[in-house]
Amino acid sequence: MTHPLIDEYIAKFEDAARQAGYTQGDEATNHYFLKGLTPGVLLDVLKPPHVHTYATIKEQAIEATKSRIMIEDLLGPRTRGSGSNTP
Repeated sequence: MTHPLIDEYIAKFEDAARQAGYTQGDEATNHYFLKGLTPGVLLDVLKPPHVHTYATIKEQAIEATKSRIMIEDLLGPRTRGSGSNTP
């Protein structure tokens, strides 16, 4: 999931949640939001310390996505078994 995609996911999720009558304080809102995240971002969000409000879960998902993008940019494409990305 990239940063524009996480923003798009959040916007669509919040619209759907509003239409379904869920509120940001509702435990079901948190549950369904988490279910829509990619596995890697979900793992990052659920690492301790645990966040419990929708706002903090959403912020953690954004930050996890940004971190994953930075890691991918720093590591670049790697070939299996190369052991290093330096010349």
